[in-house]
Amino acid sequence: MPLKNGIQLAVDEINAAGGVNGMKLEFQMEDD
Repeated sequence: MPLKNGIQLAVDEINAAGGVNGMKLEFQMEDD
């Protein structure tokens, strides 16, 4: 899924840079 991969890449880059205000992000995708 290209959208999921793109979002996960962005989250990984943010976490590698120290997260947001020092907190790591976690991406969860759910299907309705």
